[in-house]
Amino acid sequence: MAAQRADTFFKYHPYFHNALGTQTEIEKAVNYLEIQFVRKALAPLISDAGLRKVQPQRSIGRYKTDFSLEGAGRFAIEVDGFGKFRNRHDLDNFIARQNYITSQGWRVIRYTYSQIMDNTEEALNSLYTLLKNDAELSRFLITQWRTDMTLSLFTRPTSTDPQVIDVYCATLWLTDISFWFGQAF
Repeated sequence: MAAQRADTFFKYHPYFHNALGTQTEIEKAVNYLEIQFVRKALAPLISDAGLRKVQPQRSIGRYKTDFSLEGAGRFAIEVDGFGKFRNRHDLDNFIARQNYITSQGWRVIRYTYSQIMDNTEEALNSLYTLLKNDAELSRFLITQWRTDMTLSLFTRPTSTDPQVIDVYCATLWLTDISFWFGQAF
């Protein structure tokens, strides 16, 4: 399903005309990391209707954001690869751009190459939390992504969500079994 949502998103936005090419073409694409962000983070979390609200390459003044998303808040989502700064001038331009976008009422959210490619769960957790806390955008979440799946054995869950409580109870049960039978599960 997420792959279908991503492909539909790519077909709808000319900027991603290359996203449906061969793997070799995608790997060489200038927008490779943006393609991966859609596939690995946006499409798994957001419904088709939500993806229609995501605008790639939106102009804010003289700058373009990788993605923008407006709900109760306004979010400029940036994905940053390697080699962004070759000199001080590049850093100055980067800061001026971020400050301008922020001054226009946008909250800038940045994801790095390693967050998207190597630590995808970190990017998913962050994006899920961002969207869940926006009164308008939360309705577009298609999955109840868990930022709390690693529960401490010494704390009770703060959520009354049955799935969280089931995970907590199952963890305690395995701990009890492990204690009594001397095996780790």
